[in-house]
Amino acid sequence: MIITANRLDKSYYLIVTKTITIMKKFISYWDKKLRNDFSFWDLGMLKTYGMIPGLILGALFPDFIMDNLWIFLSVFLVLMFRYLYLLFIKK
Repeated sequence: MIITANRLDKSYYLIVTKTITIMKKFISYWDKKLRNDFSFWDLGMLKTYGMIPGLILGALFPDFIMDNLWIFLSVFLVLMFRYLYLLFIKK
């Protein structure tokens, strides 16, 4: 069976348009969810949740971080449990 360029272009076009449609639905779903479920402060704290482990891991064992590691870990855990509560339990 010989596949022509026109047939390949058409199948490629269908795959791309289907992928774009799925991504638009996915993005609009999460956009609505974030707008309805999270306040300005929750979105701001989400950045903090990602920053704290990066600070701990990126520090590469300086004395200040190692001396206060339990404080950083406890702050991270409290904030993460709050985030999980807002995400899954609070309606």
